[in-house]
Amino acid sequence: MTWREAYYQRVKPVVGELFFDRRVACWGLSEWHLAAAALAQSGIVDQLWFDDDDPLEANDAQLRSLGQGALGQGRAAALEAHLRQHNGFEDSWRLERRPRTIESLRGALAQRPPQLLLANLDAESPELLRAAIDAGVPTILSAAPAGAVYEALQLSWHPRAEVDVDALLGTVEALAGLPTRDADSPSAHVEALERRSLGLGLARWLLAPERPKRPDLGEQLLEAGRVALLRGDGRWPWVARLGRPGRRVLELSVGAPPRFRAPASFVGGETLLVLGLGTASLFCGEAPMLAKRLVLLDCKDVSPANPVRQLFPTQTIGAPKGKALAELLARRIAPEARWERRELGAGLTALSAADRELIYGELFLSRRERGSRERFAAILDEVRPTLAVVAMGRSKDDNFLATAELRRRGIRHITPTAFPGVSHFKHIVTDGAEGPCYDCLQGHLAIDGGVGPTLSADERELFYGGTQPATLAETLPSAHSLLRLALDLALPSAARPPYLRAALADERSCFVGANRVERVEAGWLYGVDRPFSMVTYGMQDLVGSRASERCPCGRINVVSTARTAPE
Repeated sequence: MTWREAYYQRVKPVVGELFFDRRVACWGLSEWHLAAAALAQSGIVDQLWFDDDDPLEANDAQLRSLGQGALGQGRAAALEAHLRQHNGFEDSWRLERRPRTIESLRGALAQRPPQLLLANLDAESPELLRAAIDAGVPTILSAAPAGAVYEALQLSWHPRAEVDVDALLGTVEALAGLPTRDADSPSAHVEALERRSLGLGLARWLLAPERPKRPDLGEQLLEAGRVALLRGDGRWPWVARLGRPGRRVLELSVGAPPRFRAPASFVGGETLLVLGLGTASLFCGEAPMLAKRLVLLDCKDVSPANPVRQLFPTQTIGAPKGKALAELLARRIAPEARWERRELGAGLTALSAADRELIYGELFLSRRERGSRERFAAILDEVRPTLAVVAMGRSKDDNFLATAELRRRGIRHITPTAFPGVSHFKHIVTDGAEGPCYDCLQGHLAIDGGVGPTLSADERELFYGGTQPATLAETLPSAHSLLRLALDLALPSAARPPYLRAALADERSCFVGANRVERVEAGWLYGVDRPFSMVTYGMQDLVGSRASERCPCGRINVVSTARTAPE
């Protein structure tokens, strides 16, 4: 097996061989750089970018996500350099940039049409969509009007979709004249990330609709012509609906009050501890907006299979994950700075520059590992985190140890996990010493047992071999929703957005998101009935054990007599 084959071995059984022969076109990398990078990282190395290649300016979303080292470079040139640096094993790149003009687009569609066109909804979108329809090229248009009720809109066209083309074009024309939402503040940046990972999820399905088959989208989006995917509103960021283009979409696109924005004075000063740097490394790539001090702990080295859906580039293979990630983030945050390396207590090392500190170390936390509990306590004493993410992946052992100690110290933390194939994912939020803890909920909800998602034979072999069968299209929505929750949990209680205040007040602190939904005998799997949406579970949903028993955190948890679906 070559290094290139080793790189792709974890995604090929998920998307199939044909996925790697696809060609994707992007109209405007300011909106689609994340999808372009994720698809390239997953094997689509034949891409066409319609972009003016303007120099990247400070605070650009692409710089925030991919690193400040590209400041002043052309957008397309910077993205290409990033892709080549991330995957040094790939030798078949076909990356082409053309001017962002309709004439250039029509020429490309006539010469070698892509299997998918991704576009930002702008003044040229009506003509762009007509050109795509004429060429029979499936298209996704992404929009976020400033006055919209929703957070994100993805409009799709596919030759098989039973949609009124005139209504779709009319909707696009009306939306093209609306001002777009800002993306400067941390809250707005997170909204934009979630919108982009939503578009990525839709793109991944359109590129490989048989891997897996998606009746939740196929029947709705293609057969019923519900090609408008809207997500988020003022009450719940992850409410999702599919609808037909037309008047209702336009009504929801104007007239909404200003959206919640985290007060700038409350953002960025955390000491953030991250335990487990697998898929949580994707969260860490955006975490510098939350914290001046990042503490990165893992017990493993970077393996050849990690770069395909983690943050680590191929050049870091073999390095300890904590050290590799700290050095990568240092280059992204301040590439010109002189980072000072110094040893701390508890076996930790720090990279420091100006007011930034990246701390890393190795930790294997387990009841079976003698002294690991004491070492974890020593690390907490040394760094004194104000916020933590516990992403070690083994919920039956080390997650309980870590969260129990964080709870005892009153440190706010979130514990993300994924269901098989990352068809669904969940985040258990613990508000320091308040409300339910991880142990109150984990293993005591109906979602923690019973039937799981349908997996193909290849996916099942991966999963039971210890590997999640997924691509970045399934993983980034989890990372970005985790980022939103971490940003909002870090705020003082009174300054948090309404959705989080309500969920914590109702003790519904287990958030379950769906990349795809599936009907099972008992109803909708994990209680989620719409793709790309999220629901909550809480104390009123406990089943089966601990009726009136005291949790180790001190709470007495009452179990419901019957399962209730989340609101």
